[in-house]
Amino acid sequence: MTDFFGKRGRSWHVSAVITKGDDGKFDVECFVHIFNSCRQACSAICAILQSVLQTIKSDNPALKKAFLRSDNAGCYHCAPLMLSLSSISQKTGIAVLRYDFSDPQAGKDICDRKIASMKTHIRRYVNEKHDVLTAEGMKEALESHGGIKGCRIAVAQTEETNREYPRQKWEGVKSWNNFMLETDEDIRVWRAFDIGVGEVVSFPPVPQTQDLPTLKITAPFGPPQSHTSHITTSTGGEKSPLFHCPEPGCVATFRSANKLEEHMDVGEHLKELERESAYDKIRKQWAQAVTGIAHGPV
Repeated sequence: MTDFFGKRGRSWHVSAVITKGDDGKFDVECFVHIFNSCRQACSAICAILQSVLQTIKSDNPALKKAFLRSDNAGCYHCAPLMLSLSSISQKTGIAVLRYDFSDPQAGKDICDRKIASMKTHIRRYVNEKHDVLTAEGMKEALESHGGIKGCRIAVAQTEETNREYPRQKWEGVKSWNNFMLETDEDIRVWRAFDIGVGEVVSFPPVPQTQDLPTLKITAPFGPPQSHTSHITTSTGGEKSPLFHCPEPGCVATFRSANKLEEHMDVGEHLKELERESAYDKIRKQWAQAVTGIAHGPV
């Protein structure tokens, strides 16, 4: 069983960044960090978060606020990451105002859709007789044939600070699912999204000498793409046009005028009673019994 235990292959982390443009539309851009070797730890997530915020800040200097959301994995839902949000905001120039954790088995829908496209893209590259053995090879495969719409790829490695990243404890952090930073010392928390006014708690003491973990980007992201993915919102009032039969009592509907004309030419109308009385049912049964042919001995 030892052959099937543990993580194998290269690690990657996908971050979906949703921004609202001047036209009111939501644009989606995914940032993919690929590692030759990386532990799934809070320190790595903290470094990746810094890298993503710094990248989008350099692309869009007017961006000042960010709202974060992720699943409930232990490397996200932990005290060290929550306690590092203020320092990350100061270092990147983007204020992290809120962090929400999704319900179990949810929260990665955008990333999962992009990952499916990326796996298909790599598989296509491999079928063309190319080898994909390293993180650099994965980046080359993902950027082949023009890359993937709305995705930017980078190869990175974690750089731990000289001092060990401390395992900080914060009682109750696992039971809270929604965090809103109010000041550098206080944070408002909820167990369920916006149920009640929340509870204001103070941050536990954090060592002032603590340095944030960082990433060393060995192969940087490509330039921002002019074609990004869009999120469209559908309105409930929009319905496909239907053509109703004008014959009284006919309930047939058609999606085109040609089909309606064919129906009118044939003359086989679909009539349904809204309500049938018990007397009508008895009359129908009696008529069927009278007009039926009995199969008995003669």
